[in-house]
Amino acid sequence: VFVCAEGTNDFFYPLRRYGGRFFELRARSPTDRFDVVRFALRPVVADLPTPPCASSDPLVRAAHDLAVRTLRLCQHERYENCPWREQSICAFDARNQMLFGYGLWGNYDRAAAMIDLFAQGVKSNGFVRAAAPTLKDLWIPSFTFAWMDAIDEHAVYSGSGALFRRHAALVEEMLGKILASGDGSLFFPPDDPSRWDYGECATLEFAVHPPNAFYNLYLREALLRLSPRFRALGKVAFAARLDAAAASIGDALNHRLYDPVEGAYADHLDPSGRRAGYYAFVQALALAQGLVPDDGPRTILDGLKSGRWGEVSLSNMPYLARAVFAHGNSSDLRWLDEKVRAFVRRHLDAGATTCWEDASGPAYAGGGGSLCHGWSAFFPWYESERRLWYNIGTIEAHDECHAGWESNE
Repeated sequence: VFVCAEGTNDFFYPLRRYGGRFFELRARSPTDRFDVVRFALRPVVADLPTPPCASSDPLVRAAHDLAVRTLRLCQHERYENCPWREQSICAFDARNQMLFGYGLWGNYDRAAAMIDLFAQGVKSNGFVRAAAPTLKDLWIPSFTFAWMDAIDEHAVYSGSGALFRRHAALVEEMLGKILASGDGSLFFPPDDPSRWDYGECATLEFAVHPPNAFYNLYLREALLRLSPRFRALGKVAFAARLDAAAASIGDALNHRLYDPVEGAYADHLDPSGRRAGYYAFVQALALAQGLVPDDGPRTILDGLKSGRWGEVSLSNMPYLARAVFAHGNSSDLRWLDEKVRAFVRRHLDAGATTCWEDASGPAYAGGGGSLCHGWSAFFPWYESERRLWYNIGTIEAHDECHAGWESNE
């Protein structure tokens, strides 16, 4: 409560962490005569430069600006899911924000501090808590693997292995526990009332038939990333164990969950033993890892383009991009370019100035979708990665497809 004196008053309440879509001001006067000249939040924005965009394409530049502004607003003393309602950070969100920010600012010290903070919340079962900082015991299995991927990506982009060496013993202990829970070929998280089986598709949040594909694919990615690092550290036997587990997962997914008739990976087996649950992002995960057997990549790419298994979310677009970059042709790349451009147009047509949590905007999560979410700000990363893959010659008909993303048409 602020009691005004006579005349014009100026009141500033310097509490740092405020956020919200709507604010209500209640004022009362004995004479019922007063004017509110201004009521506002004073923004606190990370002191980061605005990196230039190399493209001359207006839509690409607009996408760049959307992402840069989002990533700046989603970090203060640390990274945040979004500025207004989730001012802690989830491990998956943090991994994306670090990755998307490396090419813009570096931010290696900030990213390392965030990774260190999650390390403080590792549970006795080998998994990190879902968010940091938090008082909740909630944990999301796949988010632990995103945290491990972030450690490897930090080393790749910063050129320093110091962060990995700092956490190597902890990660070794975590993976030892995680790899102890499986059926000999696939793995699954331990039963725990504080476990949340969050996945891109809402149905995966209530998975009752483990082991499933999406959990094992995220685990496999972490194993493949970390095995060479442990080997370079002299942990040869442990690296060999990670390699063996990754190979086991790949073989089991291909033999037990890959459906040659559907031309896709099922997420799990139902109680009768039949393959069930076909999701776009599971296919993108598998394809990005080069896992698909025989002629599978073409079939999966065609299925992804048709939308028959749904859509890949904004937060998982890097997996779809890597899948197309590694296995696609010029037609696939043009399709992906247009999908990315459509995301940008949808934002701009709605008057958005930041990247949404989901492509449905505020309609997501029952009308509570965040309109400023760093895990979706992939546009500059996409621009950079596309140029890299184009330059090293992995896409056919380069001259024809080069204009796809950077096109005024």
